[in-house]
Amino acid sequence: MSNKFDLCFSTHSKITLPIETNDEDRYLQFRKDNPHIFGSFIPAGTPFILNEGSVINIAKLRSERPDIACALDTVKSWSQETKRNVANLTSEFGDENLQAVALLYEKEIKPFLDATNHTMGGGNR
Repeated sequence: MSNKFDLCFSTHSKITLPIETNDEDRYLQFRKDNPHIFGSFIPAGTPFILNEGSVINIAKLRSERPDIACALDTVKSWSQETKRNVANLTSEFGDENLQAVALLYEKEIKPFLDATNHTMGGGNR
């Protein structure tokens, strides 16, 4: 079996799970990979792992790919409003364009705002 899986970020709320729930092995694996999803409803902006039939060892994933584990943990900790906003932006602009906007903000806009805020005597953002 391969170790292929996708880290997904729902752009729209889903009323059913993105797997065949009649396949007991696949259903159990989805539940094991995504303990943060309860029931069959997935709110917009919720990150989840879609497994291509292999067993994902989450502890091994965390040690071998801390970037993916960190990204998943970070997104899971966002407020539901933030998740919905990012999901809407992703839906409007697409993944790559939204990443470009985020990079532009982080590298150019945020430092400018921080410097301006500091110059004007305000606290850190």
